[in-house]
Amino acid sequence: MRTVAVRFVKCPVCRSTDHDSVYERDFRVWSRDRLFVWPAQQVVCKRCGMIFTNPQPTSATLKDFYESDLAYQSDDDSSRYFRHQQLEFIRSHASKDCRSVFDIGASNGAFLDIAKSKGYVVTGVEPSSAGVQEAERKFGIRMAEGFFDRKFVGSCKDRYDIVTIRHVLEHIRNPVPFLRLATKITARGKYIFIEVPDASRPFAENIADFFSHQHILHYTEGSLRNIASQLRLPIVAVQKLEEIPIIRLLLKNEYNQRFPLTNEHRTNVKVVKAYKLRRMEFICSLRTRIDPGTKKLILYGAGMHTTQLLQTGLLEDIEIDCIMDSNAQKHGTVFEGFEVQSPRILEGRRTPVLISSYDSQDDISRYLTANFPHVPQIRLYDSVISYDRGKRSRA
Repeated sequence: MRTVAVRFVKCPVCRSTDHDSVYERDFRVWSRDRLFVWPAQQVVCKRCGMIFTNPQPTSATLKDFYESDLAYQSDDDSSRYFRHQQLEFIRSHASKDCRSVFDIGASNGAFLDIAKSKGYVVTGVEPSSAGVQEAERKFGIRMAEGFFDRKFVGSCKDRYDIVTIRHVLEHIRNPVPFLRLATKITARGKYIFIEVPDASRPFAENIADFFSHQHILHYTEGSLRNIASQLRLPIVAVQKLEEIPIIRLLLKNEYNQRFPLTNEHRTNVKVVKAYKLRRMEFICSLRTRIDPGTKKLILYGAGMHTTQLLQTGLLEDIEIDCIMDSNAQKHGTVFEGFEVQSPRILEGRRTPVLISSYDSQDDISRYLTANFPHVPQIRLYDSVISYDRGKRSRA
């Protein structure tokens, strides 16, 4: 275990150093067989109300994590429903003469494949080599491997009609200069699409903390409007999804007047404090999911969900026999002190399996039922609201 170097930062929107600390906890991340831990807190800026992690790990630590193929998660076929929604929002509000799409943090190119099917010329950039390779192998889409930064923008000669930033901005330390870079590859008068989790509606019914180490910034509609004002870019359309806490925003790449910052400080302090209480109640309720006589179990899932599950203390009196995962790239690697196993290890075993996943709980359960019907399953969730599938899935 290694405590990472951290630094205190200013508000990423208004650059103020005056804030209230409202939620403290240690964050843990496994990357390349190493456990990184840093003490962090969620703070709310007193000047504008932006919610962000402070202190934050250094840029070198974040780069190391995001370059790791273990941090990369491929978009599967079931995610296409949600990707179609994203594209339709853009198409319904952008001008009809748009011909090209550039996706920042493009994963395996699944979104770009949908855009290509609608007639767009597509490309993107993705830090994971696994994602870049899968995009070309599976969809025939060529993307750049690396980070979207000044060096990349300096080498980019093309300008695009639509630049998409989907669930990326919450990972970026300085969103204003990042979005200024995005304007440099966006054709004048064309569009930048942003989608982020909505921090004004944080869900607490999930082991994975909404205000987690994966996201160092937490946006509301107000904070996005403040950023648009700082950039002097007009907002074309805003959409807040009803069934999941997500905000979509479409900006136009032309100069607009700057408006005074909206201050959401009091509101956002209340939101985060209420979330803390709801999360504590949810964690306490999960113990009833596990039979009191259970002495040993197997965890299915070598990812963020398991790391946060083990932090809760929920399993402190239970022996973890092993951790397994369906991702072959993880097999044989060390995760939370265990060598990650293939699900085939369940052959001949009857040790209960706790499904340590939120979005994929139903898929894993079906796989276990089909291949290892003799193995008892422990499910943590009665219902799942999936970011990837955009619909409620019930047990």
